[in-house]
Amino acid sequence: MTEIYQGHINIVQTEFTTQAAIWSGSVPEGLRNLVTGLGLRKSDVVLDVAAGSCRVSRAMAPLVQHVTAVELTEAMLNAGREMARQEGLENIAFKLGAAEELAFDDNHFDVSITRYSFHHFVDPERVLAEMVRVTKPGGRVIVIDILSPEDAALAESYNHYERLRDPSHTRAPQLSELKRWYEKHNLKVLECQVEDSTQDLEGWMRIPSLADAVKDQIRLAVQQELEGGPATGLQPIREQETIKFQVGVGRIIGKKL
Repeated sequence: MTEIYQGHINIVQTEFTTQAAIWSGSVPEGLRNLVTGLGLRKSDVVLDVAAGSCRVSRAMAPLVQHVTAVELTEAMLNAGREMARQEGLENIAFKLGAAEELAFDDNHFDVSITRYSFHHFVDPERVLAEMVRVTKPGGRVIVIDILSPEDAALAESYNHYERLRDPSHTRAPQLSELKRWYEKHNLKVLECQVEDSTQDLEGWMRIPSLADAVKDQIRLAVQQELEGGPATGLQPIREQETIKFQVGVGRIIGKKL
């Protein structure tokens, strides 16, 4: 790994070691429904990249032959391993490793998937290329992630506030970028969907390492936008006494040619 990659890896590991308890727990029903809709086969051998607490792996495990969960942060991987044990899932392998250098042979997996991870990578296109490499011809590569606005200025503002909240955030991709990367890396797009996700601002900022002063800075920027000030890119809305915001979540599925 180059110095820039290793430096960011250290940030990611620090942040998600403190956040591991937040992301442990059972698989949300919405995620189970999403995975069920992917058309997985019982014979599929699946790779879950940047698996976090392995929620995607645990949702897929009953539907496929085997899942390998690769995660950079040991505390997150351990949380997923413990939950899988409690849930009686025995067809998941837990591997500590970096998404930029996947330790698997070419053309090994039927499906490679990553969820809510690209915005943590220094070079997400490199990760996509690795996912394609280890996927069999005819297999599927699936990326699910938050999206930056297509407008460059709004995208920069949005990612600025994401980085304030979580230093492990680099930059959320734009949908147009994901499409270009898929085409460049020999993937035929089979499905491309974008849905708006509404989040509670205070819940979004509930991260152990986030300083109160930074929370106040974000609150002020959002409040000013609601009063007609500069756009943050967060698309805030007020619902009675609660402030929420909207972010696009993209799902793109490609077939390796």
